[in-house]
Amino acid sequence: MRKRRPTIRIDKWLVALNLEDTKRVQRDVEAPAYMCECELCALWKSNYKTVLPRDYLHQLARACIDLDYPTELYESSNDINHLYVRIQFHIVGELLEGPISYSRNEVGRNMYYSEVQKSPWVSVALTNHSEAYDYHPEYKDSISGKIILVDMRLALPNMAKNA
Repeated sequence: MRKRRPTIRIDKWLVALNLEDTKRVQRDVEAPAYMCECELCALWKSNYKTVLPRDYLHQLARACIDLDYPTELYESSNDINHLYVRIQFHIVGELLEGPISYSRNEVGRNMYYSEVQKSPWVSVALTNHSEAYDYHPEYKDSISGKIILVDMRLALPNMAKNA
């Protein structure tokens, strides 16, 4: 008998998750940020509990997203107070509802991010990995769901200003 998949909300998206398979894809040894110990990864790990809103942290925890092990993390820009980063995680399941994250037009593709919080700024987009160009873990068990990209853009405190 197949196990029922819990239905979990992540911001504006509703996802039917396979929790066991999600746990399995979290620590992908091929992922760009696997076991990374750079300054940016250390900054993320020491700040995400204060940067992300409590209810959003709860949603991510219910989805079995291990925030200490992103698939990818890099700086996209900065200012005197913030480092703006893109951070990605992967889960396994089916997107049941929510905005369409990727759209294509004559100049290329656009990505829709939902703003989770204004200050410090946090936004998220969920999409099936098949629609994204980014790295994703290999996963072949289509019976229990698809790989879903959880793609966040957010502001971390800029520690360089204190140096």
